[in-house]
Amino acid sequence: MAIINPVAHISSLWLELIVPDETPIKCASKSECTIRAARVECSSECGSTCANQGISRGNFLPFHYLEVRETILRGKGVFTKVFSPKGTLVIEYKGRQISQATRRQRGYNLTYVLQWDVCIVDRNYGGNESKYINHACEPNLKVKAWIVKGQQRLVLRANSDIPLEQELTTNYKRGRDCATAAM
Repeated sequence: MAIINPVAHISSLWLELIVPDETPIKCASKSECTIRAARVECSSECGSTCANQGISRGNFLPFHYLEVRETILRGKGVFTKVFSPKGTLVIEYKGRQISQATRRQRGYNLTYVLQWDVCIVDRNYGGNESKYINHACEPNLKVKAWIVKGQQRLVLRANSDIPLEQELTTNYKRGRDCATAAM
């Protein structure tokens, strides 16, 4: 069935009524979208049924569903206030992107600085709650670098179902050998 765009005149306002058809959602996670496979977000030209625009549309867990609080062993951590199913777009690493040379020049230790592939985000400048997400060898979040409107952005997606009140964690891969730690 095709999309029907009947136009109705109501109280001198023109309203376009769109009746949804049975067209499959474009660029869904299991589609053959080559742009999505390359971790590049589709442009708005792809259309309103495109499922590969979640980052630019801000389809993350709302911040009021996340809570920063003290942990037993690791200082501050981020906890979820809702159940989050596997695949949920949880939060973006926010901060200023810097070069390796800038990082060395500033003499930063690794606190609140995340390097993922070639992207380095200094969360001391413009960061958000993501800077309190702790390392774990068996994390419930996975970091992915995406290109959105020509800019590289780091996002965290639920690696598994995350129960209510669970601490959010990711594997920072900063010289920590989880295989050795597990022995």
